[in-house]
Amino acid sequence: MAHNGRDSCVHDLGVDSFSGFSSRHRCDWLHGGKRKRWHRINGYIASFLAFLITVEAVVLQMHKEVSMRYIAIFLNAFMIIANLTIGVYYARAKQFACHKSAMAWTCAWTAAPGMVRIMAYLLIWVSGGCNVETLGFFVWGAASIMFACVYPTAALLKEVKTKLFLGNVCGILLALFGDVAGDVRLILSGGWCAYH
Repeated sequence: MAHNGRDSCVHDLGVDSFSGFSSRHRCDWLHGGKRKRWHRINGYIASFLAFLITVEAVVLQMHKEVSMRYIAIFLNAFMIIANLTIGVYYARAKQFACHKSAMAWTCAWTAAPGMVRIMAYLLIWVSGGCNVETLGFFVWGAASIMFACVYPTAALLKEVKTKLFLGNVCGILLALFGDVAGDVRLILSGGWCAYH
């Protein structure tokens, strides 16, 4: 659902009025000014850094032992780059509502590794100290947090049927598949929750 020009201001006023900007400032942001130039310049710098960090993460991951968990890890990297690229495209096309949605997904996918780590610590604590290498289903917890953060806004803006939303949901489902495949193998091998 793309909104351009003045429609974007109305769209922003109805939903984002809690963000701290007055309606006048929100519309000024969309139609030019120092803030918009600052956002554009810093957005390109941040995009370039996000690309480099994602490539670095993939290269470092390739030095580790191959496992089914690679599906979720490499998919995460792909989804960061894909949403980032789509977000920049929408910004250049002046489709600001779509740009915001793509960048929200970029942020969610970028935060996913941290959410996986939080779930790992939680499962270690709940299990009584099992080795993290012998536990699983971390992606399920991270996906739940990610979906809980992104879905309400997407539903409110009626974006749950857009290609962007559905593509990201497919990405989440593929990541969950990779997590389950590795975890089932761990359970069947008898290595679940081995203490060290």
